[in-house]
Amino acid sequence: MNQPMILLLKDHFNEIYLRAKGYAAKKGHPSPEDAAAQAITEALSNHKEFQGDLESLVKYIIGILHYDIIDHYRDKARKTITPFENKNIDIFFLPSYNDTYFEHQHFLDIIKMIDSLTPAEIKCLAVKYLYDYSDKESSEILNYEPTTLRSRRSEALRKIRKVVAH
Repeated sequence: MNQPMILLLKDHFNEIYLRAKGYAAKKGHPSPEDAAAQAITEALSNHKEFQGDLESLVKYIIGILHYDIIDHYRDKARKTITPFENKNIDIFFLPSYNDTYFEHQHFLDIIKMIDSLTPAEIKCLAVKYLYDYSDKESSEILNYEPTTLRSRRSEALRKIRKVVAH
């Protein structure tokens, strides 16, 4: 029987809360009570979109909770990485061209191309592809406008593709 979310929460709040809390605890969230309450609150903020039965509501809240837990662990992982604290450190350590690791000329061309990129282009690529930050986060870290960041990254990728294509 389809019911509005508010009525389902009113009638079954304890059951829904305990299931959400149990899911958060099972997934190893450090504060399952807070995670469950936050997921229910987020579901309530979208209550006009929901119309269904109790199981649908529980699945909806667990879905919200699932992505909240993923975001929590992603944020936790990002906080341990603090790139560019010392701006004098080179982002890439490039071995000498005489190293036996890069005997093939194609690899040498790519290394030369990366070496010829500007420091700003290298930073833009590193933040995006090594640290997996979004454009918004990258622009905050590097103090660039998002459009400047995207254009520098695009220019650097264009240069690299040009070398790789040959």
